[in-house]
Amino acid sequence: MNEDRPHDEIDYDFKKNFPTDYTLISNGQEEAYCYKECLKYCYYISKVKGIEILKMKVDFLKDENGFIWLFYASGIQQRRNKNSTTMNSKDAKEKSL
Repeated sequence: MNEDRPHDEIDYDFKKNFPTDYTLISNGQEEAYCYKECLKYCYYISKVKGIEILKMKVDFLKDENGFIWLFYASGIQQRRNKNSTTMNSKDAKEKSL
């Protein structure tokens, strides 16, 4: 998030600063993995709905097989994208891969 310029559009860049999901989980970096997943959700919502997530409280669960699941999100604060450039969900998914 651009804290220096709070009115600029947020860049949820989850590809540049993180290794692959498998690398994070296999190295025991579960908190970093969860943070990366939150950035992915925010990116997708931003591109499809034209809404930026400013703040949210998220709960993740780890099952007996070691899979980490988003369980619950609350306290979500949002704003409209300044340059509202939305796309359909298929294009947003392809671009995030």
